[in-house]
Amino acid sequence: MITFEKLLEAMNKVEASGKKTNVPPGDNGTRIGPLQISEPYWKEAAEWLDSQTRVTIQHSWKHCNNWVYSKIIVWAYMNRWASKALMEGNWERIARVHNGGPNGWKKKATIPYWEKISKALNKSARH
Repeated sequence: MITFEKLLEAMNKVEASGKKTNVPPGDNGTRIGPLQISEPYWKEAAEWLDSQTRVTIQHSWKHCNNWVYSKIIVWAYMNRWASKALMEGNWERIARVHNGGPNGWKKKATIPYWEKISKALNKSARH
């Protein structure tokens, strides 16, 4: 069974070859960490997190270099932009939103990304 955690592991394999620490920045320094999160992506996720709590959370984009924090950021981003897909376990939509933004699931350009994620998921299911 595919879970959100397994999806994140597959995304990490595609984004950072499975590396979880000391991941070099990607896309000319605009993406960081094991899930290659951009600053605008992080900001939208952090805003959603702050709106859901009564406590101000100290956020910093650089924290996306941390595996656990980056997973929380992806979860928050998906709650903001793809909550139905998250509840339904629509992993393709989630991966494509991660890759292409809130409407990424509609963009043909995100299909190859999903294909890589799907392949990584299938590979992990066989082990």
